[in-house]
Amino acid sequence: MIEQDVIDYLKTDATLDTLLSVTASTDKFYPELAMQGVTKPYIIYSNSSGVLDEVLDEDEIELRIVSAQKSDSQAIRDRIKTLLDVQDEIQTTTLATDSTDFWIYYSKLTFQDSLSDATDLDDIDFIEVMVFSIKYKRKAWY
Repeated sequence: MIEQDVIDYLKTDATLDTLLSVTASTDKFYPELAMQGVTKPYIIYSNSSGVLDEVLDEDEIELRIVSAQKSDSQAIRDRIKTLLDVQDEIQTTTLATDSTDFWIYYSKLTFQDSLSDATDLDDIDFIEVMVFSIKYKRKAWY
């Protein structure tokens, strides 16, 4: 699926790794939800299939950045925006050139919001929600 190519691309960025405090034994990307007790910050991702036009498929990929500090979630948000909100310049990124399954033509930020979630006053999560529209075509299988 296209979502795995996008997540793999994000995982290759050293700056994002630093912002997420990634180590060799940690994964900071979780599909749909994260297990209880996961160390913050981390990213939850999901994919919803979009429209199919005459030539390209389009999916929306939602990323939820969860952090204990608002400044951390904002810094991670800004880095992801730099990496994925590339629209027509996508052909110069490794997201487009390294995909083995898809020709990726377009990536654009279509929604962004900031939230906070407090189960109690000592445990506040700062959440950045981002939705990207990705247009692509599956490479032919021979």
